[in-house]
Amino acid sequence: MSSHLAIAAVTETLWALLRRAAEVVPGARVTVSHPADIARQGGHGINLFLYEITTEHLVANPLRAPRADPTLVQRPAQRINLAYVLTATGDHVTMKPERLMGRAISILGDHPVLTRDLITHALRSAGNWAKPQDLGDLGRVTLQPHDPSPQELARVWSLFDGPYLLSRVYMVRGVGVGPDTQVRPVRPVDTTLAQPGDDVTTPPSDAT
Repeated sequence: MSSHLAIAAVTETLWALLRRAAEVVPGARVTVSHPADIARQGGHGINLFLYEITTEHLVANPLRAPRADPTLVQRPAQRINLAYVLTATGDHVTMKPERLMGRAISILGDHPVLTRDLITHALRSAGNWAKPQDLGDLGRVTLQPHDPSPQELARVWSLFDGPYLLSRVYMVRGVGVGPDTQVRPVRPVDTTLAQPGDDVTTPPSDAT
């Protein structure tokens, strides 16, 4: 996936999968809000929050000249990783958070690769901003659970400034964020200094 829409497309795809997971508890909501807001609102449901983006590498062949215009070059796409925290809330007496989390883990585990078909299907119902044809080439975008150390988990939740909720961390890898435009390289500037005696006058333009 290589487009400025790639991050939003991944989040939308995971959101669609989690809406299926929420069906295990009638009335459960699926949100993409800050975890502290979810803790304050109460209720029962699943929340997905993108909390960290890291750069994996730049895609190879960074400056390619399109055949249609050899004076234009394409800027390199970045390959990034997305870290999401998944939380489940509700009445623990009736095991709503546990049931929601279990179903979410099951469904996400069935999709270790976010395929073009899966992403396209999610975007078709996402609204006017989402156009599958604008995603460009889709590489191998993978989804896997991440087991943070106790120190890392404490760091993550300290960023949220709210009470701890039943949670699971997921990593999406191989997301390409590419340029939407091609650029024309700037001609090098002549930095040669004029020497004494050089004729630096501007030649007259041809008059017709």
